[in-house]
Amino acid sequence: MSENYNQRTLMDYSPDIKVLDCTMRDGGLVNNFAFTEEFVRDLYQTNIKAGVDYMEFGYKASKDVFDPKDFGKWKFCDEKDIRAIVGDNKSPLKISVMADVGRCDYKKDILPGKDSVIDLVRVATYIHQIPAAVKMIEDIKKKGYEATVNIRNSCAQQSAACICQYDRSLPYGRMPFGCDGERYGARSGQLFLRSAA
Repeated sequence: MSENYNQRTLMDYSPDIKVLDCTMRDGGLVNNFAFTEEFVRDLYQTNIKAGVDYMEFGYKASKDVFDPKDFGKWKFCDEKDIRAIVGDNKSPLKISVMADVGRCDYKKDILPGKDSVIDLVRVATYIHQIPAAVKMIEDIKKKGYEATVNIRNSCAQQSAACICQYDRSLPYGRMPFGCDGERYGARSGQLFLRSAA
């Protein structure tokens, strides 16, 4: 990340800042992820045309925890469903999903990266679940994905300190979003875990 990021204005181009559209994942909380394929395909094409960096399709939720009869397919983001929209995704748009600690069977549900069109897995956790989140992130990164951790109900600085305390060997860069208040319009502090070189 650029060392002078605090000197930027809102109009400055910042190649290290990426745009992630979470319309489906966030909106799915309202309609139980019951989006039509036409809507999803249109949103995908719109994101490509707009130059968005990442599109989050939904969750990687465990079907042992959530009954598929109660939710649309974007609660589970099966590979075949994503591919029905993006094919092999030959666009510059990267595909993202969110996986909640304790609600995703990541060892089973997240395929090896070479077998998937997904690029990024955002791990959502509460601060008391950090040890489990770190294990999950390590597994996801070993499979070849980009990974971020979205720590809920916490300040970014507190979250970074907690992760650093747990495992100092994890490379990360902090994206300061301030303190969380998910239901009040603020965003969680988010840490981006970079791939080891």
